[in-house]
Amino acid sequence: MPNLDSFMQSAPAVSILKSALDRDRDLVLARASFGALFDGYLGHAARWGGVPAEPARKMMLDGLAATTLHLGLRPPNEYTAWTLHVREPALSLFFSGDNQSYQVTGRVYSEGVRRCERSRLYLESQRSQREPSRSMVEVDGASVLECFEQFYLKSEQIPSRLFAMGDGVYFFIQGLPSVDRGWLHKLDREAVLRIAEGSGLEEVEQRRYTFGCQCDQSKILQIVRGIFARDPEALFQGEERVQAACPRCGRGYWIGRDEFDIGRVGVS
Repeated sequence: MPNLDSFMQSAPAVSILKSALDRDRDLVLARASFGALFDGYLGHAARWGGVPAEPARKMMLDGLAATTLHLGLRPPNEYTAWTLHVREPALSLFFSGDNQSYQVTGRVYSEGVRRCERSRLYLESQRSQREPSRSMVEVDGASVLECFEQFYLKSEQIPSRLFAMGDGVYFFIQGLPSVDRGWLHKLDREAVLRIAEGSGLEEVEQRRYTFGCQCDQSKILQIVRGIFARDPEALFQGEERVQAACPRCGRGYWIGRDEFDIGRVGVS
């Protein structure tokens, strides 16, 4: 099996994503080692609510990788947000990122989640000065990566494959119009590595992604006030301050009654 070492180079806090074009096979390939990005997520989760137990932990890491690889092949001003409602186990997973800050974030919701009849994957994307685009597909994949593959095929009509190679290394292949779909469907990890190590790839670009969220005090206050502006007591329930969590990353912010009234918030 080909060696993975050449695909595992990343700065201490950055995951470097490389994209390339294979004209002979009519496909594009994106690849990255996500060790740094995963460490950022796991450290963040440990501080704000705890690292999820398996299988949610692996699902979160796969989803963060898939989201980043997706962004790696998208325009430089695009924002994307994915929500995966999983039937079994009953979970909701959220992933988002953008190609301006080159940050990716996400969180898992495991408490109070209703069991759905079928798993569903939602995508919302937006580019500067354009209306947002939304789509949803029902998915049956046994893994998060399979769910993403089904989304591309059903919603975007783009045959795509995602591979977890081990040690935080992932590959993403998207077929162009003339790709051999049968061949692409049968690809395995060794074949993907042979393509990546071959001489037929033309490098397109490199992008540097980190785990991070652009939430701050004022944004969380704005969200909370939008929900509880007419009934602050439903929020505070007799307390002088409460903690609200960012819906994207789970980071907690303390909100006092006086701060709520005058539009300021303190972070814990």
